[in-house]
Amino acid sequence: LISLILVRVLIFLFYDRRKVNLFIENLTPDFSFKKIKGLVILAFPLGLVLMLGSLNTNFPRILVEKYSGEASLGYFASISYFMVIGNTFILAVGQAVSPRLAKLFSVKSFKKFKKILLFLILLGSLIGLSGILISLIFGENILTLIYDSTYAEYNKLLIMIMIAGLFTYI
Repeated sequence: LISLILVRVLIFLFYDRRKVNLFIENLTPDFSFKKIKGLVILAFPLGLVLMLGSLNTNFPRILVEKYSGEASLGYFASISYFMVIGNTFILAVGQAVSPRLAKLFSVKSFKKFKKILLFLILLGSLIGLSGILISLIFGENILTLIYDSTYAEYNKLLIMIMIAGLFTYI
């Protein structure tokens, strides 16, 4: 970490500062406590959300490794990528619709906002329920096809992950 900080400071001093000086005559950092305090207060909610996102991803893996061992963690990590597939689709849809939702909210068009939000919730529910249904019916076959026959005995884990996926997608 110290090396990373040192390298970034050196890059700033010997490269970035010269480039910035082409546009700004006198670049001097302002480390006033008031401005830094304001930045910390502004950034704190984002940091909290990122921490919760990291815990959401890593906490189940930590628990599986602690209580079931590294081999189980390997199966869990592999099978949990099925949830990642659905999550990738859901996040893409969310990114695509976010500007429209923001605009509707800013102009106080709450009826249209709620309609789109309800559609997104229903879409997430449909994808999550489809994942559960597919894992119930074809789970063992899918695990055998994608990985190998040793994964087929972990179909219950796939079903549980798909149930977690349902709530994640919503």
